Amino acid sequence: MSSITSERLLFRQYHDNDFDFLMSLLSDPEVVRFIGNGETRDENGGNIFLNWIYSTYEVGENIGLRLLVRKEDNTLIGHAGIVPQTIDNTLEMEIG
Repeated sequence: MSSITSERLLFRQYHDNDFDFLMSLLSDPEVVRFIGNGETRDENGGNIFLNWIYSTYEVGENIGLRLLVRKEDNTLIGHAGIVPQTIDNTLEMEIG
């Protein structure tokens, strides 16, 4: 995958060592209220979600959630991306 960068941000794939950051998102009710069933996830749910993220990378070169990293101090500030979703038995791409 080609890197996506801006003056201040790096957009990169998740890695196993990003799990704590992912859990900080998935355990926050405000963050997850419009994601999935709107419920927070425990560590097992976080592992399932991370494996789902990894599986989206196999769909296409620029598909899947990517971390947003502030270049100035290498701080993880969020994630976004184009992710596959099945809606009414049809594969659609969603901006997440």
